[in-house]
Amino acid sequence: MKTFPVILLITIISISAFAQMDISDSKADRKTFAFDNMDYTVQQFLIDEIEENTKCCGESSMIIKVEIDNTGSVIGVKPTNGDNFCYQKSIMENVRKIKWDASGIEKSEVINFEIKLDIACTGTTNHNP
Repeated sequence: MKTFPVILLITIISISAFAQMDISDSKADRKTFAFDNMDYTVQQFLIDEIEENTKCCGESSMIIKVEIDNTGSVIGVKPTNGDNFCYQKSIMENVRKIKWDASGIEKSEVINFEIKLDIACTGTTNHNP
């Protein structure tokens, strides 16, 4: 019976390791794209959101242009390439959830980053998010 608490603890740790990270209290660095106080990047956040909350799939690589204001809020998002509309739409929605470190920004700034997605398709492909 002593093994039950150990098994329960291992199960809880395993489940929380696969849970999505909460970025609500974090800011993303404009150069490294890493969230402060976390071992988590903007790209990984977007991939996790797409895998967990959409039916998008396939392989795609795209450059994302994000415009932020002097508070770190996103005021514009545009994928500049890539042919997967499902990924593009989901990325545009999810990038808006990110708060950026805006130190040194007076008005606004455009940030560019690349994201590569390769999510296996099962059944039909590239449904709307």
